[in-house]
Amino acid sequence: MARRSRFALFLVSLLGLALLPAYGAAAPPKKPAKPTAKSAAKPETKPKKPTGPYFRLDKVTSTFTHFCGFRAAGDKTGEVKTLLVFADVALDCAAADAEFDPEEAMEAQIDGQKGAYVELHLNADGVHANGNWKSNEPNDGFSFGGQGELVFTRRDEARVEGRYRTLTPETFFQQTFEFDLPFAVDLLAGSMAGTPLPKGGGDPGKAYLAYLKAVDKKDPAGLQKYSSAARAEEIKQWIADEVFEGMFDSARTQELKTATITGGLIRGNRAKIDVSGVNYDGDKVGGQIFLLQENGAWKVDSKAIGIRFD
Repeated sequence: MARRSRFALFLVSLLGLALLPAYGAAAPPKKPAKPTAKSAAKPETKPKKPTGPYFRLDKVTSTFTHFCGFRAAGDKTGEVKTLLVFADVALDCAAADAEFDPEEAMEAQIDGQKGAYVELHLNADGVHANGNWKSNEPNDGFSFGGQGELVFTRRDEARVEGRYRTLTPETFFQQTFEFDLPFAVDLLAGSMAGTPLPKGGGDPGKAYLAYLKAVDKKDPAGLQKYSSAARAEEIKQWIADEVFEGMFDSARTQELKTATITGGLIRGNRAKIDVSGVNYDGDKVGGQIFLLQENGAWKVDSKAIGIRFD
């Protein structure tokens, strides 16, 4: 490896000292050049809001072109709820209205088409609304209510017109959301048609109480006896696959351990009973049980039960 001699290093040092007086202290660093018009950062542009009804959560926006409105039974006997549905796929409002639970029927229609929707419940006070947004592609969902402004220009049992919207974007943790939901729809009420059932639920109520006894005993034969054909087949498959105990223990937490039947409706071979009580997790719950009449006997088919805080 080549090496510099000590004499050479000494000369370099002397030259450096001699040059300092001539040039003074080291020059200050140059200021960075101002950006030219080409290099200047462009201001961020906010995405344009959709012109029609929409809901946005962060970067996902759903715009709606189809609408339905319903007056339907509430969670308690005698209660009536007003439900509006906004969707980006075609809806069969009349078919949903023919069911006891038009909300569930709407969800099944939209999910079957992999659509997006908002279900909007208009509170009786005329001031508040609670909504639920769901997107299938991409798969996401969000519940909202109490934000923004709700205005009616018409509200009666036959029709509602108005608008529910956020005035500015709202923040939820690290995401923002906003919506604009104008509405002008007739309210269908066919889901509430039928022959009223008394307290106790009549024959459908007796069938449901027998079903609950089978639930309490973890009796697969009794469960199949008092379940609709479709549900009985599912239980039969659990037994065949030797998974009945695990599957049933999971499902049982959502069943009622104690139940009071306050009324209901019969329409043809279908019935709905209104129930309240306590589930196997100890929660106070209430809602509707839906039954089918098969071969002259009432069978439990499905339920719409939720936790109550009243």
